[in-house]
Amino acid sequence: MLQRKVLITAIAFVFMLTGANVNAQQDIKMQRQQQNVDIEVSDQELQKFVTASGEIQKLQKQSRSKMQQAIKDNGLTMQRYSEIQKKQSSGKEVDMNDKEKKAFEATKKSVRQEQMKIQKKAGEILKKHGIKRQRYMKISRAIRQDKELQKRYREIQGGSQ
Repeated sequence: MLQRKVLITAIAFVFMLTGANVNAQQDIKMQRQQQNVDIEVSDQELQKFVTASGEIQKLQKQSRSKMQQAIKDNGLTMQRYSEIQKKQSSGKEVDMNDKEKKAFEATKKSVRQEQMKIQKKAGEILKKHGIKRQRYMKISRAIRQDKELQKRYREIQGGSQ
């Protein structure tokens, strides 16, 4: 379980790095500024969201396995990879020998490439279901914050399986 949390943290960090663009930065700022997301989501739109999010979750699960394997193949543990990543992102000095530096850089490159594939495929999934990325993110935030929307989401999700 700890290994999964470490991987999710590492993947989330990589996603933030590779997906950092003006829109993403604006989304993050808006998310911090808005405690409550007040949006209207029709049942039809929520159905599209449920379907798209299910496909994206499958994609992410497959990619997590590939990223874990890349980390392992390069001779690092998930814990060590995450530790290095966190220290580097916070500007702290990371104590690594030459072998570990090479392994980390190779792993980071593999993870970044996989993350770029995920982003492209996720974009294709959203496009296929007629959902814009910003709208998807907004609905996602709203589901986390709005109990009624969570209930509707779960009902549709339960009926889709």
